[in-house]
Amino acid sequence: MERTFLSFVGSMIALYFGYKYRYRLINMLLKRRWLRRIAVGFAMQIPLIREQMMGSIFSTPSKRVDPV
Repeated sequence: MERTFLSFVGSMIALYFGYKYRYRLINMLLKRRWLRRIAVGFAMQIPLIREQMMGSIFSTPSKRVDPV
């Protein structure tokens, strides 16, 4: 019982600090070239992100339809 409680409290503290320093943690991870490569490869598999990136790189017009 006590061990479960301590595990829960420890998890909550880790989540708190992970959230508080999330950008610092992300920057620390993405400094590594191979991790950055994996992250970009994973992001490019998501269609919404891929379309937005390709649209901004090659400046294709958006698919928005103008009201008549």
